[in-house]
Amino acid sequence: MRRALGQMDPLLIDGIAAFAVFALMAGQFMWTRHLLPGQHPTTVLTWLLAVLICAPILTHRRFPVASVAVCLTAAVVYAAGDYVAYPGLAIFVLTFDIALHSRERVAVATLFASAVVIGVAVDRQPEVDPDVPVSFTSGSPDARDDSRPAAEDGARVGLRAADMHRDLQGREVPGPPRRCDRAGL
Repeated sequence: MRRALGQMDPLLIDGIAAFAVFALMAGQFMWTRHLLPGQHPTTVLTWLLAVLICAPILTHRRFPVASVAVCLTAAVVYAAGDYVAYPGLAIFVLTFDIALHSRERVAVATLFASAVVIGVAVDRQPEVDPDVPVSFTSGSPDARDDSRPAAEDGARVGLRAADMHRDLQGREVPGPPRRCDRAGL
């Protein structure tokens, strides 16, 4: 595999990585139907920030410091917007690439800056209050609709099954009687 990757153009490898990370973010944008309380829907700005977060994966070999600056700045703005997809994977991939292809001083500075930005992004994620029922159709904790009772019943059944499973963990559950073979074992 190393020989096959060694013969590929480095820009193509970086392009594939950037596209894969962007595709994962885009998938989260498109397939997230229910926002958590405090999250904002996907807008044109969200898509632009996602491009600015992922594109530096393409440019990190020629412009490592500028690439890190663009990615991390876009990630901070993105985190402040409380959008759906978490940008941590793109930041991790860029930090890994910088560590592989840049000077040690730039790689260490990137590692610390990335850790700070990921910490900010995690801190900005909306908190989920387990005591507040969330509607599965609107994402709003106060919304009343026909699917709410069914969703709450489903959640209760799931929690009850988890409790029953936890209760059975420590006990030995009797099974069918064991039959002895001819040797008497």
